[in-house]
Parts: sequence; C-alpha cells; structure tokens
Amino acid sequence: MTFYTLKFIQNNQDANKTVWYILMIIATIAMVLFAVLYLRNRFTTRYRDLGIIALLFLLLFVGTRYEKYVQTNAQKSQSVQIVPFIKSVAKDFNVKNSDVMVNSTTLQDGIIVALCQSLVIENLKQD
Repeated sequence: MTFYTLKFIQNNQDANKTVWYILMIIATIAMVLFAVLYLRNRFTTRYRDLGIIALLFLLLFVGTRYEKYVQTNAQKSQSVQIVPFIKSVAKDFNVKNSDVMVNSTTLQDGIIVALCQSLVIENLKQD
C-alpha cells in the first residue's frame, strides 16, 4: 500500500507541463516558419501544407493541455482539502506534519492515516 506525506501532496499538485509547452513552442515556430516560406514563394504549396500540419499539431497540443488543465483543477480542488486534514491529525496526535502519511491524495471515507509506526482508519461523516 502506498502512503503519501504532506510534502509529497503539496509538491505534486501541479503536473509536469514542460514537455507540452516545448512541443507547443516548436509547433508554433514551425507554423510561423512555414507561413513565411509560403508567403515568400506562393507557388510552392508544400510550405502551406506543412504550415497547416504544424497548426493542427499546435491545436492538438493545446487541446490536450486544456484537458489536462481541467483534470488538474478537479484533482487540485480535492487535494487541497487533504492538507488541512493532515495538519489537524498531526495536531490532534501531537506529532510533526512530516510524520503523518495518508494512503490517498484526496479526502475520502475510509482513508488510512499512518502516524510514525501506527495506523489509524478515519471514517468521514457527511456532517
């Protein structure tokens, strides 16, 4: 069973976006380059076609990034709730925040909390 610390939850709320941004920048540069080449020589349609392909790649990357953005916001709204929960459990049991580990990155019923070497199962009520 995997347990997560408060530090892990706070550091991993954002997804790794670097690769997607690099791909979007490359597609944008390629699209602009092919558009300039097409405008310089309008009789060569391969630059227009390559520019359209670069535009389609750019739209694909932007659409994928937007979908990931929506998923990350939903996950972040749920994982924001667990941070105060971990802090309150640490305060209730008089331990450091770093000594509290949970088996889920979101707050849910039946969550297992590990305190140093002991386990506590929390049943959350709707109240």
